[in-house]
Amino acid sequence: MNSIVIVGAGISGLYAAFLLKKSISDIDIKILESSDRIGGRIYSKVEEDTFFELGAEQIHGRNHIFFELLEYLKIKVYPDSGDYYYFWKDQLIDEDHSHSVPELLQAKRFFNSFENYDGPTENLKDYLNEKGYMSSESEHLFQGFAAEYGTDLDSLEIQSLVNEERLWTSGEKNYHLKGPMNQIIDFFKQELSDNIILNTEVEKIEYSNDLIKIQCKDSKSFTADSCIISTSLGILKQDKITFSPSLPPPHKNAIEQLGFDRGFKFLLQFSEKFWDKDTREIIGGQIAPLYLFSDQEQPVVCAYMMGKNAKILETSSKAYIERLFVDELNLMFNRRDLGLLIQKSIFHDWGNDPHTLGTYSYAVPHSLKLRENLSKPIENKLFFIGEACNSEGHAATIQGAMESAEKSCEIILSIYNENNL
Repeated sequence: MNSIVIVGAGISGLYAAFLLKKSISDIDIKILESSDRIGGRIYSKVEEDTFFELGAEQIHGRNHIFFELLEYLKIKVYPDSGDYYYFWKDQLIDEDHSHSVPELLQAKRFFNSFENYDGPTENLKDYLNEKGYMSSESEHLFQGFAAEYGTDLDSLEIQSLVNEERLWTSGEKNYHLKGPMNQIIDFFKQELSDNIILNTEVEKIEYSNDLIKIQCKDSKSFTADSCIISTSLGILKQDKITFSPSLPPPHKNAIEQLGFDRGFKFLLQFSEKFWDKDTREIIGGQIAPLYLFSDQEQPVVCAYMMGKNAKILETSSKAYIERLFVDELNLMFNRRDLGLLIQKSIFHDWGNDPHTLGTYSYAVPHSLKLRENLSKPIENKLFFIGEACNSEGHAATIQGAMESAEKSCEIILSIYNENNL
């Protein structure tokens, strides 16, 4: 096994290439990336003294390989901190005063104790309705909760969500980089510059012979002993890559059944901070169920849109979407002039990005088993990696994607060592 093609230059594909290149001196690695940049769903836009994170932003916990990499690279991080607010009946209510509103107290109890759920497979919205937690007002709070898991209330399944949460070992505190997330991608770009081929979209993988043939849209083709597929689950769901022979049923079923939704982050840069300096998050908006407030020097607010909440606006103009968010922020902060304070707005629609076709995977019935099935090697030469393949509780995270890559690389290295005794 001296040649490997990696399809996709997101974090899992880059990390797999890095590990293999470091471990096998004579290996030929090619990373085929369909877009004109590497990094996948890590995507920073840097403009003058401001950076905008259009993709992954938070580092969830510190007990994992991604944090170890940051320490190795001496990239500084700082803990996430700040106050959380609820938007309830046209009023912002902070944590200290939320106990005075029964519906808010009830929602908070769910947020803090849902991991204790021990019931059957059930849609989260149905469960909340059965428990009497849902109302026209509280639904916006729960939509904000679901948004953090990459979808909306109608799609998230509570039993599998709980099963995945119980496996979480990364730690409870969140962190941010001091500077853009692209610092990580710049490291891999430097290490793997000779291996990366951009603007190369794979459309077919033939793996019936000893050598795998990877056919690209521009008529280029490559051969390899092994192929690692690190594309997003959205690409696989939309059959953007065909396989010959067809994938085994467990892999096909996993691709079809695992949750993967649309979404976007809409970032607004203002000329001044009109919010309290400690404000971190507002949950419960009717337009955006979740707003995130940057603590970098430049005043930036992010409207976090997932699932049907994103789909509703996908055909609207950028100017119209911006106006909706500004109007809601005006209402939240009892202002009328926030539109005049906007310096820049920027967003990236991941659902319509042809290189991802969605955001990140979420829990559906039996999702842990589906993830495990997707991650299993096919004939020890075809390997699927990425956050959706992580069955150890870290799906939908950077470390989950890297752990998946590491797991497959260990198998590849074991095969290589057996063949080169």
